[in-house]
Amino acid sequence: MHAALPRPRPDLTRIPRRAPGRGAARLVMPGLLGLAGIALLALLWWLLTTPGERAQPLAAAALPATGAAATQASAGAADGAGPGTTQVALNFSGLSWVEVSDASGRRLLMGLYAAGSAPRTLDGAPPLRVTLGNAPAVALRVNDQAVRLEGLVRHDGSARLLIDADGRTTAAPPRLAHGD
Repeated sequence: MHAALPRPRPDLTRIPRRAPGRGAARLVMPGLLGLAGIALLALLWWLLTTPGERAQPLAAAALPATGAAATQASAGAADGAGPGTTQVALNFSGLSWVEVSDASGRRLLMGLYAAGSAPRTLDGAPPLRVTLGNAPAVALRVNDQAVRLEGLVRHDGSARLLIDADGRTTAAPPRLAHGD
């Protein structure tokens, strides 16, 4: 009879290995392009759904205009703020984000305005809170008096202002996380 011969052990020092693949590297570029596309779509959606300027009825505008006042209003003239209100006029020489709220927190103006945009004039109950995203690109007038923003513009070019009933402009304190 034949005795069973022992089977030779496999040589583990010579395990065949695959050449390094490029499987993961092939997915990096399409993955990055996909993420960039999603980010672009999210930005586009945000720009299209963010509300722009919301005109609010003002107490002075609610009164019926008669005679010369009606003629001035229809011509777009503004001689000053009504009683108990402060008038703010904004003229844009560059792209700037603007937000203006009155004493009750009612938003009178909000939006992104480009150079050459139509000047904005509005009245509100003081103190008015004004935020300018690019303050050097905005000429500000309060009660038909030019306002100098030197010392009020932050290092990033923005300005957060409070305008009181006398038209004095001061730096606004920061807002709280859950509102004023």
